[in-house]
This record gives sequence, structure tokens and C-alpha cells, in this order.
Amino acid sequence: MTNPRADEYFRGKAVLPTELRTREFARLPLWIKEQSFFMAGVIEAELAGAFQRASQAILDGKMGEAEATRIIREGLEKSGYKPEPGQEGTIKDLNSVHRQLINLRTNVALANGWASDAKQRQKYTLYPAYELVRGRNANEPRLWMQKLWPEAVAASGSKARPDIMAALLDDPIWLYLSDFGVPYAPLKWGSGMAQVPVIKSKAREMGLLPPKGQPQPPPAKPPESLNSTLEVAAGQISPKQRNEMLEKLDGLAVFQKDKLVFTDPNGSRPWPVPVLANLLPRMNVDGTENYQKRALREWRNLGGDAAAMTAMEKEFSGTDLLDDWNMLVRRVTAGERAQTAVAVVDALANLVSLVL
Repeated sequence: MTNPRADEYFRGKAVLPTELRTREFARLPLWIKEQSFFMAGVIEAELAGAFQRASQAILDGKMGEAEATRIIREGLEKSGYKPEPGQEGTIKDLNSVHRQLINLRTNVALANGWASDAKQRQKYTLYPAYELVRGRNANEPRLWMQKLWPEAVAASGSKARPDIMAALLDDPIWLYLSDFGVPYAPLKWGSGMAQVPVIKSKAREMGLLPPKGQPQPPPAKPPESLNSTLEVAAGQISPKQRNEMLEKLDGLAVFQKDKLVFTDPNGSRPWPVPVLANLLPRMNVDGTENYQKRALREWRNLGGDAAAMTAMEKEFSGTDLLDDWNMLVRRVTAGERAQTAVAVVDALANLVSLVL
């Protein structure tokens, strides 16, 4: 079964040819890692692209691993790829089925991990923590409870307990454990471990939250869209060139002084209502309706008032539509600098009048 959000996330990645190894790549800023398709030590974009296309096809549900590896081999043969002398058949040989399967499985798992984590952070008030459990058996399981977890608690500045493999969503232990520099599963190459959401009452029993009535830790940061901060310098562009670029971009970006700023139509970048009113009517790249516009329509259908805000939570609990709605509310709140619930409802009602 395909995960639409994982598919959307992976589709937004650009091939990043680089000589960096995985450990070095993990040190780069998170936004670079989440917008890049990377393969350790592969500097030819064409070679990395063959693996990216195969991973995308698996996420799309169009093929399985056997067909995907065949597509990779055809791409490598077409490019004239030859492994370095002495590396034939090893993990460094891109023609190695072992290397191909590791890459495919890791990229698919990371895309699904990002989508699951983003969804989980929408529900952080109810499920503020993850518990690390075995999701599938491994031939040579790592010593998680005996070694990796307690060592990570001591070294990462974590507030988790060394005897229970659970921590709050924003605890530094998740990044510390990850081979990939991201706070979601899979944390290790070929790992069979999974992050399971922990309900607030159980998190309190585990000692991850203070008892009721005592000051609570700040909630986990809600997920940001991948392009929420994307912008490029554009100082030496003539007015004519700017107009031509804006026409071709068709609302995907705007100029702000000397910067070309991505508008993030389906994302979390905050904008005032008039700007959002121009973004939401845009269709998605697959020709479907903008997700946030669809959520806005459902809110209107439920009454378009403060009571409808609560009704959205009940009506669409656990669905992607509720995730889209929550993201829209946050970007309207920040874009309008609305400090009260009444102001947020008024801004959303104004958006309804302009869009629907």
C-alpha cells in the first residue's frame, strides 16, 4: 500500500552528486538532507538518478524490488558504469544487488519515516513520545537495550531513561542514534526497529513527562513543509527578466526585494490571507485540488466558525485532511499574526470569502 505523503516527499528531492560518505552527509543541515537524494561517494548525477527513479517507482506502487533492481541495472549499463578495480561485487559496486537493495529499502523506509513523523507531530498533544520497538526480525540484531540505547542516553543529553527505550519526539537521542542525521526511523542501516507513538498517560508513567499539575516541557515542534524556507538570491535580474520568471513560475514563487521566495502552495510557509487566496486555487502537480483548499471547504461546510474548528478535529481525526487543515491554520495564524482564536477564525472566514 502506497503512502501519498511519502511519495510527495520523495518526489520533491533533487539528486545531489557528492563525494561525501553517509557519516559526513549526516552532518549537513536537516533541510539539505530532506531535499536531496544522496548516495555515498556517487558524484555522477546520472547514476544516482537511476536509483532515485527506481525508489520513486516503489513508493508509487508501480513495481517491486525485483523490477526496480532490473531498471537500475539497465540505467547503469546505459551510462557505461564500471566499478573501480577491486570493488567488483562489493558494497561499493553499484551493480551489486546487495548495494541496490540496501539503497532502495533505505530510501523507501526514510520516505515513509518522514511521512509518519510528520503525521505524528500533528498529534503531539495526545502522543508526545516514541517508543523504540522491534518492527521485524534481524539476522544479527544490534544490542539496542544492552548497549546502544543507554550509551546514547548518556552521550546525547537525552532526558530519557536508560532502561526504557522511549523518549519525547524532540529528544536529542533520536538524532544521536540515526546514521542518517534525521530524527525518524530507520535509525540504522538495515535496522528492523520502529518508532511507535506513546500516548500521554503512558509517557507520564514512563517518566518522560512530569506529573499532572507540574510544569510540562514545551510541545514538539509541528512539522514544517520541505520548502517552507526555500529562497534564492536574485539581485542581478532586470525587471523584464523578473516578470518573465514570475510568468513561468505561475505563482510558485514571488520576489521579495532581492530574493526569489518559493510560495509553498501546499506547505507551512506563513502568508497573509490575500497571498494565500492566490495560492490555494492552484492545482497540485498531479492535477488534483490543493489539499489546504479542500480542508478549507470542509471547515466551511461544518459551519465556518469556532465550533467548526473543534468539529474538524472530531470529523477528520487520523486523516491526511486534518493534517492539511492544521497546517493551514498555523500558516494563517503566523501570516496574519493573529494572537487570539477569534482573530484566527476571522482570518479563515476572510480566506473562505476570497477562495471558495
